[in-house]
Amino acid sequence: MIMLNLLVAHMLGDFVFQPTMLIRKKREGVLGNLLHVSIIGAFMALAIFPYWNAAMAWAAWLVIVSTHFLQDYLKIRIERRYPWVKKNAKAFFVDQILHILVLILMALKLQSMSPRPIPGFLIDLYFSPNVSLLLVFAIFTTYTWDIIKFQFTEKTVFRPDHRIMLLRLIIMITVFLMLLVPLREF
Repeated sequence: MIMLNLLVAHMLGDFVFQPTMLIRKKREGVLGNLLHVSIIGAFMALAIFPYWNAAMAWAAWLVIVSTHFLQDYLKIRIERRYPWVKKNAKAFFVDQILHILVLILMALKLQSMSPRPIPGFLIDLYFSPNVSLLLVFAIFTTYTWDIIKFQFTEKTVFRPDHRIMLLRLIIMITVFLMLLVPLREF
């Protein structure tokens, strides 16, 4: 369950809340990368909220945030030295796979921990696989999908089409609910 929460946090920070302006700022200097990683860190802190009482949760948070910073910093350095990497689908997927591997390792550490008591209205948000899957698929069918498609184009600036994203989101939620409701009847 914690893996899905970390994945949602990653997708929000690395896709939804990383506009083109922030990508440019990251390439201009370390401050842009620090801003990006601060956003990642905020979402990761929210993802581990039920485990805030444990030092291990904060150690995992620190590993996720610091490796994200280091990885993005190195990626930018490589892009400067080898410009063909800047907009390269393989480099994009390697970057995302490395981020996700760190999340998997930290999720394995966190999953053995007992969460602290949290308000009732947050229980489904943190511990319902249906809610987490819905969030993962919602983010994937909107921003993440468009960014993946962008990697295979000749365009140099990502401009999301929010109308198409909304349409895909509505379709995805409809299908999700059609599948979920019959499953709950059993």
